[in-house]
Amino acid sequence: MANYSSSLPTTLQAYTVAHPAAKIHIIHHQYPPIPTSLYQHCTNHLLKPALDVSRVIKDAYEIELIKVANQISTHAHLKIMALVDTFTTEREIEAEFISETIKRGGKLAYDTIACSGRNCSILHYVRNDQPLRNKQLILLDAGAEYNLYASDVTRTFPISGTFSKEAKEIYTIVYKMQKTVFSMLKPGVKWRDCHFAAVDVAIEGLKEIGLLVGKKEDILASQVLGKVFFPHGLGHHVGLETHDVLYYDLISASSGGSGDNVDGGMNTTKVRRRKAGGVITIDEFDAFTKGEIYNHLKPGMTLTVEPGIYFNQPLYEDYLETFPSNKTFVNETVLSKYWDVGGVRIEDVVLITEGGYENLTPAPKEIVDIERITSCRARSVV
Repeated sequence: MANYSSSLPTTLQAYTVAHPAAKIHIIHHQYPPIPTSLYQHCTNHLLKPALDVSRVIKDAYEIELIKVANQISTHAHLKIMALVDTFTTEREIEAEFISETIKRGGKLAYDTIACSGRNCSILHYVRNDQPLRNKQLILLDAGAEYNLYASDVTRTFPISGTFSKEAKEIYTIVYKMQKTVFSMLKPGVKWRDCHFAAVDVAIEGLKEIGLLVGKKEDILASQVLGKVFFPHGLGHHVGLETHDVLYYDLISASSGGSGDNVDGGMNTTKVRRRKAGGVITIDEFDAFTKGEIYNHLKPGMTLTVEPGIYFNQPLYEDYLETFPSNKTFVNETVLSKYWDVGGVRIEDVVLITEGGYENLTPAPKEIVDIERITSCRARSVV
């Protein structure tokens, strides 16, 4: 039987009168609107997490759509790299990415981040309106969506066509962070271990250039990296949303997830989701809600690997206000050379396979390739 959505409140009211012990499983109270009189019957503890579980592992059809989205994104990133010397403002870069994405049958998966110079240190910069003149780098975080499935791609490249000494040093560290994580990717690996491996590379790299000072374990304990220079997670799931599966932090760097329960914590013994090729079973649902299951990589996961290093002066000053004694871990004379670098991030979407991983983002990222493309000699690539 089919009814109009407008009749849902009265239908649910009649159902709960006939079945007073029944639970109404909802995603949240606002979608669709649930009368307050029915709140006592509602729970969002099970439905949203169950949907999240079903979205974590992608089937072959979903993977193909994500691949196409990444191919579209790659073409757009390449076009912008090749034309970089023709742009005068950040907004022109954003416009070119949108145009190229639409030409190839895609849509924007999220608001484009097209930042230059010191703006590259702002994680979710969306003004995209500043001039490029006298800036070192462009950080372009922009991804296409194809048939509802998203990509999420970031490339950082020089406006002049050649990385400065300081920019090349930071880019090299970030690229090493990503390659180190790639070498670890396979089923069963804990995502938090990948994150901490990237952190280790960042600390060692910043020590080598003289920016960080002290023992690695002391620098790690100071939180200067996580609060200033690498202030975000290593990655996230990608799928129907760019930041997919949001209810629980399934691949957090910590051991647990989080979520608000309408009913105060109903438990169940099993959750099943049938996919092509098998059944995903969680025998203890509490383990899922604590993030103890999907912190481990599994075949069919699609996620980003997006290390970065940033030089955000206000963020650094705020950190020192809170932890003034930790100033000893930073050589500020060396740090002053990197403010104009702004920041470097490299982001790819990867698929976890039975034997390891597949990188779904073919956009170039070797320094030699980027400098070749961003020079006017490379117009033929587009």
